[in-house]
Amino acid sequence: MAIDKLQDILVFKNYVSADDMAKAVAFATKHRSDPVDYLIAQELINKNTLSQAIGEYYGMPYVNLHDNKPVKETVIKVPKEIATKYRIIMFSDDSGGKYATDKPGGKELLSELTVALGKNKISLYYADSAEIDSALSLYKQPLETRFSKIIEEQKHIAPEILEEIIGDALLFRASDIHFEPQQDIVIVRFRVDGVLQEAGRFKKDNYENILNRIKVMS
Repeated sequence: MAIDKLQDILVFKNYVSADDMAKAVAFATKHRSDPVDYLIAQELINKNTLSQAIGEYYGMPYVNLHDNKPVKETVIKVPKEIATKYRIIMFSDDSGGKYATDKPGGKELLSELTVALGKNKISLYYADSAEIDSALSLYKQPLETRFSKIIEEQKHIAPEILEEIIGDALLFRASDIHFEPQQDIVIVRFRVDGVLQEAGRFKKDNYENILNRIKVMS
């Protein structure tokens, strides 16, 4: 969504004052940054407030997918092609289905989705884009499966494995990536919200090349 549009929404819905927005715009212009980042840094709004304001502006209830975490069994009930096209996530199958999107489109989007999903009635919610991205990753094959495919193809193993690891780490907003060499395998872990969790494994035969690739990238 365009920055100008976001500014209009926040002021129009009285989430921030026109004066605070003017200060944010002046600061962002001077420092070549985003006015919304300034508002968040000054604790005038937070990301939840921002998403709530956008949803309210477009007449959509807001859902926090961090608190209403989608599960894969529910998410994949929607075909991947439809989910990625409309950027929708089914986070509950109650009452015909509850869906989150970061692409507000009013009645037109609701009508399109009703037809695409073959439903008579659906409930559509607005969600943060990062949370939609994270939920869409549930359609991806597990990291370990992707590692196996890369190794099987025997092309650019180290660069491609690292690309998958870093891509997933960014997607899940991991603060750290850990490589834990074992006797025959290497376990990859991400630290997310302060907690280390296993992300995938690959054969130790490729570990040295991957380490060298990291050194080159550094």
